Amino acid sequence: MNIYKIYFTNPSRQTSREIGKGRTLNQARKIISRFLDNHNYKSPYQRMWEDENGIWIDVGSWSEYFNIKEEVI
Repeated sequence: MNIYKIYFTNPSRQTSREIGKGRTLNQARKIISRFLDNHNYKSPYQRMWEDENGIWIDVGSWSEYFNIKEEVI
């Protein structure tokens, strides 16, 4: 079984904090949407890519990203 951990990150400040966990990638995306709604941030776009550190989502803030890491439990 896998779980997706979602992190809110600021690479320039070297900060990252976990904001939630989902059982599917779709649940992880919903957690990000809820986080944005709770912070009254309207994303002008969403860009997603994957590398060795997981899935990254840029929501237009220029300095902050979401990082989704899949873990086997």
